[in-house]
Amino acid sequence: MDTDCETAGPQKKKIRPKKVNKPYTREQELFIVYHRADRKMTWAELRDAYMARFLEHVWGVRRTAGGMQCAYYRSNGRMPETTADGLLVLTDSTDKKTTDEGLDGVRYMTFEHQVRESEIKLIDRFPEEMVDPKYDWVLPEHREEARPAAERRNQQRWEWYVFLPPFFLLPSR
Repeated sequence: MDTDCETAGPQKKKIRPKKVNKPYTREQELFIVYHRADRKMTWAELRDAYMARFLEHVWGVRRTAGGMQCAYYRSNGRMPETTADGLLVLTDSTDKKTTDEGLDGVRYMTFEHQVRESEIKLIDRFPEEMVDPKYDWVLPEHREEARPAAERRNQQRWEWYVFLPPFFLLPSR
């Protein structure tokens, strides 16, 4: 008998658990990327760490390693485009296929990255997220490693706001 399914009735029809359609939050996606790419956890270890952190199973949401893999690979379709020195390529475009909205509503260019080529760590994607104190699951040594790049990107965002043409309005959140 399949461990995830039970039999019902004389026809031995399999009853499958209900599919989870609840989308991952931004923090949950970052958690998955960080623990997979930066901390090199296996999918089973990642699932256990995720379930211990977010406790969604208490409300009946059972995440699987396969679902987390999908979230991880989907996140690679929205990789931030950066300059040679690690700054974001900022834009005022609202094209959702080639841009994304980061901290403070500042939009940046994105590109799709194939994981088979290489894994890109969270520190290389979003160092500014790693230093955010609300993400207490980031190891202190990784937080310190990310701090210089995060400070440079925060300065970049500030300059983007200061030097915007007066007719430009940031999209509302």
